[in-house]
Amino acid sequence: AVLKLFCETIVASEESEKLSRLKNDLKAAIGTEGISILANLLPDFRRIIGDSSHSASRETNSIDNTGSWMQQKNRFNYIFRLLVGAITGPTKPIILFLDDLQWADAASLDLINSIIVDSEESSMLVIESYRENEVGHNDHPFSAHLRELRMTGIPLGEIKIDNMTKIDINKMLFAVIGMSDLSETELL
Repeated sequence: AVLKLFCETIVASEESEKLSRLKNDLKAAIGTEGISILANLLPDFRRIIGDSSHSASRETNSIDNTGSWMQQKNRFNYIFRLLVGAITGPTKPIILFLDDLQWADAASLDLINSIIVDSEESSMLVIESYRENEVGHNDHPFSAHLRELRMTGIPLGEIKIDNMTKIDINKMLFAVIGMSDLSETELL
């Protein structure tokens, strides 16, 4: 869903000259094989490339039929890093906000880790959001992801936000409905 929205936004917002430049940048960065792989796995990617010559294969869930699963995963992560590098840069910074990562699977977290750690691009800010109370145990995939990121030496910032109290929620609700004095009304 995120890539579909990204593709729609890029196609709708980019002028034809900029879109043409982006297509050329993607083709140069990812190559024909990479474009074919992404187009097969992510059909909405074709909206940016505008190339229908890459047919979507529904026969397999793998990237292609060659190599082990680990080789295919590494190839996909590499191509995805190239994609990120092609769409970001000093004049094209990007903020990637990822919410509810306590529910992410290990493969998705591995891809995120790959983008953060192995990317040579410094024009991308990644913000990860998760519920700390749901990832407290060490064997949770997101706990392992955080440990791996901390070991890299990449500067990480953490902001902890406590749960809202009943009074905080009531203040917010009263502000939304235009009532300013909580003392006159019974709290929910």
